[in-house]
Amino acid sequence: MLKLVNKDVIGLDIGSHSVKTVHLSKSRNSWEVRSAAIVDISPEGTENPGRREINIVRAIQNCLRIIQTKTKLAVCSVGGPDVAIRNFDFPMLQPEEMEKAVVLEAKQVCPFTTNDIVVDYNLV
Repeated sequence: MLKLVNKDVIGLDIGSHSVKTVHLSKSRNSWEVRSAAIVDISPEGTENPGRREINIVRAIQNCLRIIQTKTKLAVCSVGGPDVAIRNFDFPMLQPEEMEKAVVLEAKQVCPFTTNDIVVDYNLV
C-alpha cells in the first residue's frame, strides 16, 4: 500500500527500451491516474560512450513534458541483474517472525554477501 503524505506523485519506470511515467493524485482514500506516458529510448548514437544515458534523460524529459505535472516527488522502479525477486511460501507467522523468515530465506538464495543486500517484502 502506497502511504504518502503528498497528494501528487509520479511513478517512473526506466526500462531497457522505454521510459514509462504515471501521474497519480490522492483523492480521499484512493489514488487516481491523472496522466501517463511511454517514450521509447532512442538507440541512436549509443556506440558513443555516455550517449545511452543522454538518450534516457531525454526520454524522461519527454515523459514529464507529456504528463504535465508540477510535482517533484517520484517513485521509481529498480530492475536489472542486481535485483532479485523471489516468492516464498510460509505457514501463518506473527509479523515479527515473518520478517526474520523472509530475511533468512533471502540470504539463502541471494548471491551477494549479507552486508551488501537490502531485503523488502510484500505479503500476498
